[in-house]
Amino acid sequence: MLEGLISQHETTTGSEVRVTVADTIYGTAENYLYCLDRGIDAHMHSIKSVVDRTVETHGHFPSTAFHFDPQSDTYTCPAGKTLRRVQNRPEKNAVRYAAQKADCQACPLRSRCTSVQSSIAQRIRSIDGFGPICSATLAGELGNIDRFASESSLALYCGMTRLNNDSGLSTGSKNTRQVNTHARSVMMIGVARHIDAIPESKTYYDKKRSEGKTHNQAVRALGRHLIRVIWSMLKNDRDYVRKVESSEKNS
Repeated sequence: MLEGLISQHETTTGSEVRVTVADTIYGTAENYLYCLDRGIDAHMHSIKSVVDRTVETHGHFPSTAFHFDPQSDTYTCPAGKTLRRVQNRPEKNAVRYAAQKADCQACPLRSRCTSVQSSIAQRIRSIDGFGPICSATLAGELGNIDRFASESSLALYCGMTRLNNDSGLSTGSKNTRQVNTHARSVMMIGVARHIDAIPESKTYYDKKRSEGKTHNQAVRALGRHLIRVIWSMLKNDRDYVRKVESSEKNS
């Protein structure tokens, strides 16, 4: 993702990039390695560090509390139970590990375990690009969906829209203190990954960029649409279903 933006900048300006300063959503291993290979001095927070800090804030165990044994390909949880590989998700570049169901149900630490997902987290997890940590973190920030009067208030809370600031002859918008910065961060991460996973979303993103929107503005524009989807999913207790174009159905 960062490689394309750097290449575009170098093509437009005719100058070589030597330093890059980027938001958290760019803090992936792939982007760090790309900058290292190019000799670019990269300044950006890793996604993992931000998400782990959010998890710790809410009393959940961070990923570092689960110890991996490469020889047995297993994790050991804080309660001393073994988590084994149970699912490969190549389309999401993810592998799922889990303990025995009986162990988790009887565990006194269950409420603090990052693998415990609420029904809201499970619904959000069905959206392409929203991994287990992003889904759990966003679900924790949202709490009960019924506390939001409308999908617009949900969008405002997640930082996917701005507050109308029209006054007299002037028009515009402004940021608001109602935004939950943790929810905004994981939404930006999830939406950016969603763009990579869904061609239709990538097309929408490219359209916004062609209209002169910055990367973050284009991501938030798509995020605004996804907020409507999340609102409908949680209100109707349904998983995310991708709308497949007719041409794709016939291929």
